This record gives sequence, C-alpha cells and structure tokens, in this order.
Amino acid sequence: MSSERSRALPRSVGAPTAAADTRDPAGRRVVCGESRLTPLRAPGRSPAFKGARGRTPSFFVFLLLAPLTVSSLLGCGVHGPSSDDIERSRRELELAAALHEEQNIPGAIGHLREALELDPENAEAHVLLGIIQFQRANHPSAEEHTRRGVELLVEHGRRGATLAEARNVLGLVLIAREEYDEAAEVLEASALDEMNTAPHLAWGNLGLARLEAGRAPEAVEALETAVRMQPRFCVGWYRLGRAHFAANDLQLAEEALVRAIEADEACADAPQLQGAWRLRGEVRARLGRRADALADLERCVALGADTEEGQRCQRLLDRTPPPPPNPSPAAPPDTAADTAPRTNDAEAQP
Repeated sequence: MSSERSRALPRSVGAPTAAADTRDPAGRRVVCGESRLTPLRAPGRSPAFKGARGRTPSFFVFLLLAPLTVSSLLGCGVHGPSSDDIERSRRELELAAALHEEQNIPGAIGHLREALELDPENAEAHVLLGIIQFQRANHPSAEEHTRRGVELLVEHGRRGATLAEARNVLGLVLIAREEYDEAAEVLEASALDEMNTAPHLAWGNLGLARLEAGRAPEAVEALETAVRMQPRFCVGWYRLGRAHFAANDLQLAEEALVRAIEADEACADAPQLQGAWRLRGEVRARLGRRADALADLERCVALGADTEEGQRCQRLLDRTPPPPPNPSPAAPPDTAADTAPRTNDAEAQP
C-alpha cells in the first residue's frame, strides 16, 4: 500500500493483493496487482458500547481510501466493469457512507444500489448495505449482502482487518436469524484473525452466539476473553453476567453485572444496558437482597418505562412486595410491672 493511502487510512485494514497481472490468486480481477476493493474501518467510538445490538451499530462507519491513481490504471486490461465504473462505484460508496453516518438511510441505500449497479463486486458496498438492512431488521437481505461481501473479500485475497470486521457483521446477522452454529464459526474466525483491530467485539459476539445456543460454559469462556481484552466493554460484561446467570452461578453473575454498569462512566445511564439493571435486580432478589433488587428494578424503569426491558422491570416490581418497614423503637420497660409478682390468671379468679 502506498504511503499516501496509509496516511488516508491511519488504521490499516490489510495489505493489498500482490499480483503480476490483472488477476489475483483466486482468479479475480485486480488493478495492476492491487485489489480493487476499497477497505473499510470502524470509527473510534467508545469501547463501552461496541458490539451492542439494535440501532447502536452506528458504530459501523466506513472510511474509504483515496482515489485510485491514474498511473495504477494505465495498461491494465480488465473484464467486466471499466476502471471508470469502478471509480464511480467507489464514489457512490463514499456518499452512502456519509449519508449513513448522518442517519439518512434512504439516501444511503440509493447510493449503495447505484454503486453495485456500476460494480457488482464492490465488497464494501455489499457489507454496508447488509449493515443497514440489519439495522432495519430486514435480516434476509442483511444476510445476503454481508455474506456476499465476505465472499468477495476472500475471493480477492483481502484478508486484513476489513474481512475480520465483515465477518463480525455477518455473525451478528446470523445470530439474529438464529443460525447460532454458523454464527459461532464465522465469529471465531473473526476473533482469531490477527489482523482484527477490535477482536473483543468478535469475542463478545461469539459469546452471544454460544449463549443463545444454550452453551453457557462456552459463552463464559469467550466473554471472559472479550472483557479481558477490553475491560471497559460494558456490553461484554452484561453478556458475561447473563452467561453466569444461565449457569446458575449467581455470585459471579452479580459481579459481572456490577462491572457492566460501572466499567465505563457512560454505562450507568445507557439505555442499551437497561437489561443489566433488570438482571442484576433479579440476581439480587435470588440472593435475598430485596432492597438492592428493588432499587435496581426502579432504576431500570427510570431509564425507559415504555421499552421492553422497562416493562419487564415494572412487572417484576408489581409482583415484588416492598420490604417490611423498620420496627418502631421498643418502649422503655415498665419497672413496676417487672418487679411486681406474677400471678396465675386462674388463681386470681374469685
């Protein structure tokens, strides 16, 4: 990779494919020995929430490399889209990434479809479109595009961080589709990829896949690896608490859930971690700490009474009787009564 491109993308996403002609080792076309695919990277968001499901994956933001130089295109015969189409596809991807960051989802989808029309083998366009469809809960389309993006990256020999990130996305999609075994396989490949710049995310999602598959001990192993790599990974601590709870290890579950809320100062008030307050309340109730349990459930409701987790917490509160009031101070003893002789009631009758 040229120094100019290295400066354009500080976090390396993998070395380009070397080749002497216009094909890479997998038989895919390249541009003068350099893969024509444009790497992507994740933004520098706080590690506390990376890996959270739902809409939070605005932690997927894609930054693109500088344009291909004219010299890299000269003398290179290619089949399929022309070099101009490839460049235009890259620019459409850049526009889509910017619109996605601005939450203009229809605009982003439009530019991604144009990018794929110009170059059907634009791997990053497939992956970003898969992420957007995942956020929209269109899981079949999300799987189709993320899977195709991963396939293209492999076929083009792009085995850097880009591929690791794409596999992490595909793993999340497969979890949503309840394909837990394949999800675990894909996520393990991402987690073990030495080019992965954020492996704790893949370990955390691998733990989630195992947890959803009912394999709590294996989930604990993966999640402990995740939080060891990134101690501020609040979502990872939450999932670890869930795994210990599933294994009926209440003490370890409580310890993990405390870390889920306290590992990063932003975690305590995060709506994404509302479930951690609910689960910690349940754990503490089982441990016999009713007052602490009620406080956790009340905090859960305060974070959002209308959410699914908030409603679960309210139902638990409605079913949980309040702790008994503190007993009033004992009255001072009646000295006269204490010193008076005790009589038998039966004998006192006339």
